Amino acid sequence: MLRFVVSAGLLASAFSPVAVVLAVVVHPFPDVWANVVLAVALALPLGLLPLVWWRAQRLGEARLRPAKVRRRDADNLALLSSNVLPLTVAFFAPDDARTPASVVVLVILMLLYVRGGLQYLNPVLVVIGVHLYAVELDNGVEVWVLSRRSRLPQTEPIDAVQYSDHIYLERRAHVAR
Repeated sequence: MLRFVVSAGLLASAFSPVAVVLAVVVHPFPDVWANVVLAVALALPLGLLPLVWWRAQRLGEARLRPAKVRRRDADNLALLSSNVLPLTVAFFAPDDARTPASVVVLVILMLLYVRGGLQYLNPVLVVIGVHLYAVELDNGVEVWVLSRRSRLPQTEPIDAVQYSDHIYLERRAHVAR
């Protein structure tokens, strides 16, 4: 259950900024106050991100033994660039189709994110200083590690928690080094 909460929190925070922009641009409700409430509600996952990160630290610990570590922060650009599509729809769709078209495009992107197991992609994490690493383990398996450290050593063991298949968060105790 905790793994689901962490994955859902990362999903919500990854798409929260674009959802807020869509609410402001599309303004689906006739009253300004209702659109403001919607935008604030859609922004809430950003505030919950530190809680999600903290809760993830309670997952079972694993010691990863890397053979090769590559920083992959640029992979977040793919998710970020996919946000352009719903915003384009919001700006250029006819008024009567703007809201449903924007929602459909955003839901499709979110489904691709979940079904593709892309929880490690989150532009908001990059903004708050979390880095993405592709780590090839000594047994040949490649996993993704999210870490607050700007550099992970190539062969030093990494204490992490697994929250999804092949996706880990580095343990907090080792982040402060």
